[in-house]
Amino acid sequence: MKIKNLLVTILVILLLAACGGSDDGADSADSASASAPTSAPVSAPAASEAPAASDAPAASDAPAAVAATIALNEEYEDALTIKNQLILGAMRLEGTPNAISAEQAKALLPYWQFYRSLTASDTTATEETTAVQNQILAALTPDQIQAINALQLTNVDLQDYYVETGIKEAKDETLTPEAESTGVPMKDLSPEAKATAQAERGIVPRASGLGTILIDNMIALLEGK
Repeated sequence: MKIKNLLVTILVILLLAACGGSDDGADSADSASASAPTSAPVSAPAASEAPAASDAPAASDAPAAVAATIALNEEYEDALTIKNQLILGAMRLEGTPNAISAEQAKALLPYWQFYRSLTASDTTATEETTAVQNQILAALTPDQIQAINALQLTNVDLQDYYVETGIKEAKDETLTPEAESTGVPMKDLSPEAKATAQAERGIVPRASGLGTILIDNMIALLEGK
């Protein structure tokens, strides 16, 4: 009888142990299920997380466009060279709001002095005088360059300037351009007669350079500022 009771007790204990183990397994499964990483695909970044359009370089951050250079015009009939336009134009601007200022004169003077030394040399390349000429242009304001362009200076204007300043005497319009005051074309005169005729008319031989005198007058103008 005692043996029978003992067996019943052991059986009850085994049944209770089996039930407890089953509950622990379920709890463990539930716990494992809760802690396991989800297998759902990772969603793409929301629109609000994307780089803002304002982060891209703004148009104002790009290098500014280089303004077009304002140049003197030679594309009209009987137009003066750029060099002569710069000189005669500057002289014609005197007394106007676009006259060369004292500050500009200080900057321009060395360039014109150097330009004169270049023209006095027989070995000067055109590129050299052009480079100095461009520096002179750069020292002028756009308004000054536009004002010179508006003058439409011609070789007739330059000849008038020579007469006004006493470099040359006025020509007799009844004679041909080559005749000068003698009434005889220069090409038909002897070198001595040609030199005499030129002196009588106040003509500076090209070898001496009217252009050089023009530059000298420009330098004098700048020095007087």
